[in-house]
Amino acid sequence: MLIDSHCHLEMNQFKGDYWAAVRRAEAQGVMRMLTVGTDLPLSRRAVELAGELDPVFAAVGIHPHDAKDTDEKTYAEMRALAGEKKVLAYGEIGLDFFKNYSPREAQIAAFRRQLKLAREVGLPIIIHDRNAHQETIDILREEGGPFCGVFHCFAGDREMARQVREMGFFLSFTGSITYAKNGQETETHQVIRECPIDRIMVETDAPYLTPHPLRGKRNEPAFVRLVAEKITALRGATLEEIEWYTTDNAYRLFRFETKGMTPAIVYPYKNALYINFTSRCSNRCTFCFKHPDYVFGPHYLRLEPAQEPTVEQTLAAVGDPRDYAEIVFCGIGEPTERWDDLLAVARELKKRGAKKVRLNTNGQAELLQGRAVAKEMQGVIDAVSVSLNAESAEKYDALCHSRFGAKAFAAVLDFIGQSKKYVPEVAASVADLPEVDIEAVRRLAEGVLDVPLRIR
Repeated sequence: MLIDSHCHLEMNQFKGDYWAAVRRAEAQGVMRMLTVGTDLPLSRRAVELAGELDPVFAAVGIHPHDAKDTDEKTYAEMRALAGEKKVLAYGEIGLDFFKNYSPREAQIAAFRRQLKLAREVGLPIIIHDRNAHQETIDILREEGGPFCGVFHCFAGDREMARQVREMGFFLSFTGSITYAKNGQETETHQVIRECPIDRIMVETDAPYLTPHPLRGKRNEPAFVRLVAEKITALRGATLEEIEWYTTDNAYRLFRFETKGMTPAIVYPYKNALYINFTSRCSNRCTFCFKHPDYVFGPHYLRLEPAQEPTVEQTLAAVGDPRDYAEIVFCGIGEPTERWDDLLAVARELKKRGAKKVRLNTNGQAELLQGRAVAKEMQGVIDAVSVSLNAESAEKYDALCHSRFGAKAFAAVLDFIGQSKKYVPEVAASVADLPEVDIEAVRRLAEGVLDVPLRIR
């Protein structure tokens, strides 16, 4: 799955063809598109398209080219548009000192005014910056922030990339990264290699900046895959990894279907209550059903680090544990990222009469904590289910992309073995995927590790 985090389906170049363009994008695995208004009429049109097309969402704003034509009446209507259900961002706004279609003073005034407006309506911002790098950064700092948002079509150098990341921004890249002649390295290529992968997004800026080898054609959201492929090559990554992270990053910033939803700390399922108290995870599994919208039934589960509940808040959300057949640590993230808090909650739940406390885990707790921890579950955790997911270290790495690399699979096997010494019930699980040899996983789980295998 990919997301085109910045396109312009509302522009005349897509007149009569926007519906077909969206279908072509979906056929290429581009399942969400953010169409970005650049003036008042186009922002209205972006909102209309978002209302017509399920995969399309909108941003509204005044581009620096149009800054000279704005007044307070314009901003009043922009504020109203910003409140529409499928409007997820304010932009694109910023400075363009290359074409200077509006006087620089008007651009600066409009930029400052819209930064205030974006803060008032609570939306992330999309920054347009061309030949105005330092001025853009200076204004963002002067306006006080903190802002969240993205530098669209990032074209700054490595030092600028560092500064904007420190300010909390993502960097988004377009087809322009495919334009280097004769394979020549560019500064932008170096930025892409060095940028933390959890800060990168992909976009088309369609109908502009068509990637190689399609230059000369009108750009469209389907072509964002070519941008992702170029980033994959530059970073020496896999396309699946780039798809996973860029999609996750776009959801983190724009929230798409989850705009306005409050993450659940606990959620009931069948006769159990599940505890969701982190979204952090050492794996980036290609098959993760929880990614990217982070919704399970009616429950939104994405927790930013600042939203992670305390032990006391978690216990309050659980209420009386005796109301459930079991309490399960299993949310969006990996529960053992918060090992000490997990044990503190589990101990108190047992004191309050919990019938059974189960931990669903990826089995990397000892790598996460930097010590042997299985013994600490004794008398606190009644059951452990470990996601084995593969028959070999190579297959595990290809599917799960642990940040611990080659160490991960051995650690999972060891955790299963250690858990059996201290926990009454230990099981392994595997996702039923075409690329997984289920019978080989069963032989490993039941024949070697001596634990039952559950197929998910």
